[in-house]
Amino acid sequence: MALGNLRQRRGRTTPLRLQSSGWWLQVAPGVAHYWWNAGNKEAWVVAEVQPGERFVAMIRQIWLLAQDGKTDAKGRPSLLQAAVFSREFADTIQFTSPPQLVQRVLFGLLYPLARATGHRGLDPAYLRRELPIVDLEPLPAEIAELIPSLDAPPPGTGT
Repeated sequence: MALGNLRQRRGRTTPLRLQSSGWWLQVAPGVAHYWWNAGNKEAWVVAEVQPGERFVAMIRQIWLLAQDGKTDAKGRPSLLQAAVFSREFADTIQFTSPPQLVQRVLFGLLYPLARATGHRGLDPAYLRRELPIVDLEPLPAEIAELIPSLDAPPPGTGT
């Protein structure tokens, strides 16, 4: 679901321009896809991933790597980290660059070095790290009204 001036590409298709709220797009597993803000105003995307457990673990790992300064300015891990990360989460995500053949050869060579130097695809310390509780900014009304689960009371409130 999207709000704003977004573009999305699946595979090698021509990018779609999404310029109004309420767009729903489905991307099949294994299909490369990209999202970007094609405008100069804030854009919103609400994504649902099913099943989501491994995706959440992957996002947690990459965000905590970034929080610890272990990614570049664009949030990309080092080559050694990418070697272990790509193997750990091969069931969830595949990097689109460099090409898969180059990745298999390069990461295959780097993986033993990465492990020997302490790199982990799924860092147990990140699984245990307590994350701060933050107040989220409210969703725009156009997005919130399209998400039925937001009308339900929070779990455990008994209401």
